[in-house]
Amino acid sequence: MVAVATGVGWWTTERFGSLPRRLGATRTRWVPGLVSLGYAFTGLLSLDWAGVVGVLAMFSGMGAMALGSVLGVMARTRYTDTHLADSERHCVFTAGWPEAARNRLLALVLPLWAVGVAGFASVYVTPELWPLTFAQILFPVGIGIFMQTQPREYAVTAEGLEQRLPVARRLLPWERYTGYTRTTDALVVHRSWWFDDRFALDDLDDPDVVAAALARYLSAA
Repeated sequence: MVAVATGVGWWTTERFGSLPRRLGATRTRWVPGLVSLGYAFTGLLSLDWAGVVGVLAMFSGMGAMALGSVLGVMARTRYTDTHLADSERHCVFTAGWPEAARNRLLALVLPLWAVGVAGFASVYVTPELWPLTFAQILFPVGIGIFMQTQPREYAVTAEGLEQRLPVARRLLPWERYTGYTRTTDALVVHRSWWFDDRFALDDLDDPDVVAAALARYLSAA
């Protein structure tokens, strides 16, 4: 399903090049995936009385959600590539979170995974507790939160911090950040409302170079 969604998403971004760039500049790129998620949940909740129709609705919604999410990622990548086409990369580095911070975040997401698994199990064990099925969404949410601790490639540019994934690009504008701090084990770039970005010093070839690049656009907190 993911492979098919990726193929369709690639074709769409190539066929309608300007649309993905415009869509990738705003958070509306996630609307198709979110609407499809609601459709999938509607199908799930209707299984008892809708039968096969409910099953088809659930799986159709899941497929549409996968396609919508892939399109959102590809639109964001196309926008990032276009926006940074002529931008200078002051430094490029690969880093993840330091172990201590990663373990703290793991302790935070473990309850999300536990509740998410309970939501999956409730579909078969206690179907009368159907509201619990909505808790399933907490499992992928927990995975998404924890994945930000993994090593990724970054580039410091005038427009913001570019995050480079194997098949995608993402631009994090400097306006999202309030400053940076150098601790004993990481360079911490502070966000205004979300988890801070952390770059383990052990992962960096030259932490001073990265700190100097960040200092061009952020103040030391």
